[in-house]
Amino acid sequence: MTEIENDLAEKISDAILSGRTLPEFPEGLSLAEAYELQHQVTALRPEGALGIKAGVTARNAQAFFGLDHALLASLYGGRRLASGAQISYVEGRLVETEVAIKMDENGCPISIAPALEIVAVRFSDSKQMNAANLVGCNLGADLIVVGEFQPWQPAFDQLAISLRRSEAVINDSVVSDALDGPEKGAPWLLSEASQRGFKLDDDVIFMMGACGKAIPAERGVYQGNYGALGNIELVVK
Repeated sequence: MTEIENDLAEKISDAILSGRTLPEFPEGLSLAEAYELQHQVTALRPEGALGIKAGVTARNAQAFFGLDHALLASLYGGRRLASGAQISYVEGRLVETEVAIKMDENGCPISIAPALEIVAVRFSDSKQMNAANLVGCNLGADLIVVGEFQPWQPAFDQLAISLRRSEAVINDSVVSDALDGPEKGAPWLLSEASQRGFKLDDDVIFMMGACGKAIPAERGVYQGNYGALGNIELVVK
């Protein structure tokens, strides 16, 4: 990376940490360059990374960005919360209903857990919203809430999920909404992560992407019901 690009990584990292608007990205940034930039941004976090997440997993979103595949980002270390955690309201955050998985070296799921992700993407201009720039800012990764892991079963691909905020249903989905479910999606996720230069340590957590809609993370009690996988809760104060 050039000196200018290194400076950009520092500016992106500072903006993410402080919750400020992202700096402007250079025109014509390729996906390969964007992943290199993303890894630099993650390396600037003192806590490192705890896992990998998929984003832009819905086919209509991929078509909007001119893609035929999902995008990847790092999950920041120290940003994993347990079910029932409380966080402060921050304008612009979104909450996504997801599942977290662990897989073997062949990309086969071995365990799965209910999960919520809090994301925030703060571009300075809507024209900056493109696939490469999303990758460069680490897909807006912020917080994850992960429940109890259970041994993987293929039937989990078809589990129905509902998310409530203060008792009102705000999202209905199924596990297979993201990457067609872990059984099909996990091998692709592992292969793509390897090709894009992500560290694949033992016991790494993979977030499969949004199931259904991303919802503004307004104040309230969020309860995700995952059927046989159990429930998960987050409070936004």
